[in-house]
Amino acid sequence: QSLAINCMIRLFAGVAAPSVAAGAAAYCVALALALRCTPLRLAKLCVPAATALLSTALLPQICRNFAARSSGGWSGITASLGIVGNSLRLY
Repeated sequence: QSLAINCMIRLFAGVAAPSVAAGAAAYCVALALALRCTPLRLAKLCVPAATALLSTALLPQICRNFAARSSGGWSGITASLGIVGNSLRLY
């Protein structure tokens, strides 16, 4: 998803399409090599770390909204579902 967004941003910024395609291909090759070379134990450790990072990333926004006594256009239900979804990735 982030690769697609990055490619669209580069295309809209005027970067030549072959350059964007070459960058995307290089990224895919690097990702495939990294996934192939990563030990399974290390990969299993990354899931809880990602869940903790994604869940704690919401804390500054929650504190800011609480201090302002406003949702700031941000739904508490959406945040709760995100935390639950990230926690379910552990299992």
